Parts: sequence; C-alpha cells; structure tokens
Amino acid sequence: MSLRNKLSRVRQMSGAERWLIAEAVVSLGAARAMILLMPFRWIAPWLERKPRGSGRPAVPDPVLTGSVRRAVTIAANHVPWNAVCLPQAMAAKFMLALRGCPSTLHLGVARTGAALTAHAWLEAGNVIVVGEKGVDAVTPVARFG
Repeated sequence: MSLRNKLSRVRQMSGAERWLIAEAVVSLGAARAMILLMPFRWIAPWLERKPRGSGRPAVPDPVLTGSVRRAVTIAANHVPWNAVCLPQAMAAKFMLALRGCPSTLHLGVARTGAALTAHAWLEAGNVIVVGEKGVDAVTPVARFG
C-alpha cells in the first residue's frame, strides 16, 4: 500500500480511532521494552492485576474489544520493531484494563519437529481479542488474569 493510500485511510478515521491507535503504539513499545528489559517474574504480577473499575462485566463490550483489536493490529503492522503475539497481547490487556474490561492473557507452546514454538493470545470473556491465528496449534501452559 502506498504512502498516499495510507495517509488517505488515516484521514478517513475519526479522532478517537487515531488516538486509540496512538495508544496502541505506545502500549506496544512499553510491552516490548518490558519483555526486553525485565525478567518475566516481574512482568507476571502485572499481568495478573484486575482492571480498575467497579466490577467484572459478565460480557465484555464487543465494540470495545473490536476497537482495541483493530488498533493493536494496525499499530503492530506499522511500528518499526517486531511486535509479535506477546507484546500485542500485553498491549491489548493494558488498553482493556484502562477501560475497566477484564481479560486473560494465555501462553501456549507447540512442538514443530524438534523445536518448540510459543504463542500468546488475549481473551475477554469468550472472545479472542488478539492472537487468534495459531491458537488451535498450541497447548496452553499458562494464563494470567
């Protein structure tokens, strides 16, 4: 897609969509920095924290989860660093928590020949927010939240 087409798409977005994508870029950067600079034992308690707000909604807002999914996906495809499944799941978890929506981050592994492949995804209720591709191929080993 050419730069002209990308700019045209951005101009067609609402201000709220642009701000959500900007938040996703910042959240992806923070998640990437945490993964690179901190031991996972320091990150895990943060992943377990419950969102601020009055209580857990029975069913997460599909508009909210869809908006966060779209923002994180767009941001991950355009940042200059490698924003794979784990930083995407962490960023989406942070963004949903800011809005009082609980979510669960899952980690899984799959064996491909002699190698192990890891995958992360985020669920809000029974909806996979990010990381849906590849979930069927992995065995869940941990969940946070």
